[in-house]
Amino acid sequence: MKNLFFNINNQIRPGWKVCIALALDVFFSTIVSVIYFVCLIIFSGIILKEPAGNLIKSPLLTSVSYMISPLVMSLVVIVLWLALEKRPLKEMGLDKPTHHSRNFWFGLFLGILSMSLIFLVLLLTNQIKIQNIGSPRISIHLLVDLVLLLLVAIGEELFYRGYCFNILKQTRKRWLPLVASSILFALVHSWNPNIHLLGVINIFLAGLVLALLYIETNNLWMPIGYHLTWNYFQGSVFGFNVSGIKFTSVLETKLLTENIINGGKFGPEGGLLTTLVLLLTMSLLFKLRGRKNLL
Repeated sequence: MKNLFFNINNQIRPGWKVCIALALDVFFSTIVSVIYFVCLIIFSGIILKEPAGNLIKSPLLTSVSYMISPLVMSLVVIVLWLALEKRPLKEMGLDKPTHHSRNFWFGLFLGILSMSLIFLVLLLTNQIKIQNIGSPRISIHLLVDLVLLLLVAIGEELFYRGYCFNILKQTRKRWLPLVASSILFALVHSWNPNIHLLGVINIFLAGLVLALLYIETNNLWMPIGYHLTWNYFQGSVFGFNVSGIKFTSVLETKLLTENIINGGKFGPEGGLLTTLVLLLTMSLLFKLRGRKNLL
């Protein structure tokens, strides 16, 4: 039984380390979320003297509640890495952003370019229609959602590419960290609203792209930048659902028909067009650096 959980060096096996990190993230995220909503209910009932549901359903406070998970995820990963691995955060790829500003800015650019390409193709092929041309929707929610999606990008990259990828490298199996971390990334997102098989496949491919960006730079700032603008421009700028979730957006975009090309209610991440863009991005990464250098 001991061999099931520990290797010959009496260390916890990498797979169990990943499971422990995931379990701790779920546990503490749940606890903090419960505390947050209890506080809202008490504040609403005692101080504001109004039904708690009105406060909880506020778009602003809903966005704040979504920040809990990535914040907890980041803290869990950092504590586990420092306490159990006893290695500096730099070795996980979390170096000072000022040291890797070019990587971060390129990641931001690549995310904007990829999602803008998807938007333009869908627009030019009459898959979508912009309903508020000339009257963009600007509000404080755009800034709040930018902060939210930045936290999501940091938290998920810390967990999947920083922690899981490096922990799985301890298996000394060349392809396992890349593939397994991307599979886990897709499986966790499979609980999102309106998910379907192609959406899961595309999130797996997105995980591969993010992992390749991490391998290429040996730090997390390029994938964080890519992750941030991919989500923000998809949801808050172009008005698509982001993995099934609706955001306040600058453009009010309407799907003229729901199909396998545009991804339907799940958003572009569930469509074949995104599959093509992600495959082209991976191909470009391999072509620029070569398979040997990347892996």
